[in-house]
Amino acid sequence: MPELVYINPLSAAKIAAAISVVLGFIAGVIIVFLGLFSVLASLVIPVSTIEAGADLLSGVLQVIVTTIALAILGFITGGIAAFIYNIAAGIFGGLDLGFVDAIFVAEEEPGTENSIGYE
Repeated sequence: MPELVYINPLSAAKIAAAISVVLGFIAGVIIVFLGLFSVLASLVIPVSTIEAGADLLSGVLQVIVTTIALAILGFITGGIAAFIYNIAAGIFGGLDLGFVDAIFVAEEEPGTENSIGYE
């Protein structure tokens, strides 16, 4: 069975950063969504328009900062995790990976527009 014995830390860091960007953006949007409740509350409770606008602007900045911060942390932790994996794989052996020996092909069957299957 194939064994994964090495992960390039820079490659892992890039992938972790990309995943973290998506997660950071989602977290930032959630933070802004929750922050909208304070903007809506400001419509009920008298607050100056400047304060309500500042809340909305701060929400947008939170999305940007959260996304960037999580990308940086993801990059760092992805690289560290790959480095630690490489050491552990050298001591204990790598992960055993299972693969299916299949060729992905698109076939056209009579009566169907396009059907996809494995051969």
